[in-house]
Amino acid sequence: MSFGSVHPVFAKVHIASTPTPHRGYARAAGWAPISPVLRRASARGWRRSSQRSELPGHAPLSTMQVYTKVEIRQLTVTYARASEGGCETDEEDCCGYGSKRYFPALSLHCPIMSGVPARGYDLLPLPYYLEKYYWWSYARRGAVRFWDRTWLLNLILYGNFSRLREAALVALGSGSGRTLQIACCYGDLTSRLAARVARAGGYLDVIDVLSVQLDAVRQKLAAGMPVRPMLMDASALAIPDRIYDCVLIFFLFHEEPQEYRVKTIRDALRVAKPHGRIVIVDFAKPRIWHPIRLWLPVLDLLEPFAAALWKKELSEIMPEEIARRRRDRKTYFGGLFQILAGR
Repeated sequence: MSFGSVHPVFAKVHIASTPTPHRGYARAAGWAPISPVLRRASARGWRRSSQRSELPGHAPLSTMQVYTKVEIRQLTVTYARASEGGCETDEEDCCGYGSKRYFPALSLHCPIMSGVPARGYDLLPLPYYLEKYYWWSYARRGAVRFWDRTWLLNLILYGNFSRLREAALVALGSGSGRTLQIACCYGDLTSRLAARVARAGGYLDVIDVLSVQLDAVRQKLAAGMPVRPMLMDASALAIPDRIYDCVLIFFLFHEEPQEYRVKTIRDALRVAKPHGRIVIVDFAKPRIWHPIRLWLPVLDLLEPFAAALWKKELSEIMPEEIARRRRDRKTYFGGLFQILAGR
């Protein structure tokens, strides 16, 4: 199967079934063994031929390809620009949105878009804080099975999850065009967002650095939804500039150290169109009278990076980045939660 019949640049890069090397490595950001992935990919026709030398600036490589993080971004930009008119394919997992559909510029096969097929494998090195502080809530399959319940999220957020979910969906608008959700989240937010996007004829990309989270998202989605889960670090998006109409960051910043927050918001601003919507939902600085302040020392043990949001506004934590967009801010539950919608 070749994309060459659609766009000339794809004539140089084919998807072909070829013998899989006995052992191989791919690098998206660090090294990770992927021979099981390659065997599966080869069986499904996800093999890239060794014609990389025909692309400008690349020397010949063996059939086993090696990708660096920079290369992934460069190839993604090259192919996205070439496919502005979209492409059509009958491989459901190739572009990830479902079979025989028309796709926008990001219709790239998984090995290019996110380094390797994301399903079932953690090939990106995990940020240190995920394994150190959040292994019990996000990085284990048992944790996903336990925490991924809407009623439990409502309990944790003092009855406000459903309210914040609906407010986020309203802030995102109709769902037409291309929407990016940065990091998976528990509950039914993604499935509701996917349904909204599908009704509007749009497309939704969901990225996360944990494949276990992406697997959970896939299980929630109805067949044929225009949703593409992608294995990617929120603080280092391998995505071209200015291609999304909407970007959603839902309860992510309070779990990230400051340096990761800054990288995440900068990448979100980069991939959003100049007048695209950026919606941020997270904790905020509660009112001085709020009883939750009595519990903050205890909550600091469970959420070691959330203290910054409880003590300062996002505009104080990331003044340069937040100031780059005109924004509307609403607070909920005595100021404990906030929604920022910027354009």
